[in-house]
Amino acid sequence: MLPWRLATATASGVVGRRTGLVGRRTSWSPLQRAPARWAQTFYEPDERGGYRSFIEYENWYDRFRLSQIKARYRWYLRGFRTLGQELRKYARLDPMEYLRHGDVRMVHDLRNAAEHDSWIVTADSDYDQGRSWGEFSITQHQTGVFSGILNQEPVKDGHTKAAGYVNLRAPFVLRSFDRIDLHDWQGYTHMVVKLRGDGRTYLLNLNVPGTFDVTWADTYNYPLYTRGGPYWQIERIPFSKFFFGHKGRIQDIQGALDLQSVRNIGITLADGVDGPFRLEIEYIAVEYDENYTEEFAYEMYGVVDKYH
Repeated sequence: MLPWRLATATASGVVGRRTGLVGRRTSWSPLQRAPARWAQTFYEPDERGGYRSFIEYENWYDRFRLSQIKARYRWYLRGFRTLGQELRKYARLDPMEYLRHGDVRMVHDLRNAAEHDSWIVTADSDYDQGRSWGEFSITQHQTGVFSGILNQEPVKDGHTKAAGYVNLRAPFVLRSFDRIDLHDWQGYTHMVVKLRGDGRTYLLNLNVPGTFDVTWADTYNYPLYTRGGPYWQIERIPFSKFFFGHKGRIQDIQGALDLQSVRNIGITLADGVDGPFRLEIEYIAVEYDENYTEEFAYEMYGVVDKYH
């Protein structure tokens, strides 16, 4: 699957029921249920590692046929209007954002009704690898609730050895014609999350896919320790504390997070405890603290080999 192919939502796509995948699910074959087959190839043929083979895709050139242009007149009108705004922004050559101590920029504010759509929940049960499930819903107080049941029992299909995860992914930042853009948090020092949890440990993920196939699954992670109970908590996480991982594995060689390369934010539950979970989120933001100067929290040691 070429990375520039565009996914289109079908009429049967549902967000918020059990899982928030957008697309039409088809029947599975044993090979379709084993995305690990990509590990046997010399390169990564799919940006998602085979985990989206049940979603129907549309080639980018199909969108520019005359029949599609007529059917999607409003979509193109909105796209060209946004493109004009982007071109005017680049032509102005605005200076870099000047930050003062305590400045906060909202990334996802669930108190805003426009932020209620496009949150996607996936679990091992979506790929017939387990029995966990989850959902994302909006409360009457305009907060988002990530809830469900974690089950570590894998399916008995002969090749699945472990299971037990549920993941929530925030909406992408879109440019004109629904192109995915990157977050630009240059200058900010902390990520701020206002949440109310259940005492379980979640994992906050920042996806930094890069350009080449070997970097598509790169992420920076940091654990979210929730207290439980009825009280809200505000987590201020320095960007220097995020550690580098690839496909869920912490890497030996670490480095600082590039704040201009983050594509999207995710939250994963895989703490190894079976049972229900509930995480309520009010907003996710970034903050600038002029007193925080640490660039990277983890030391790397280079060992000199005297025999070479």
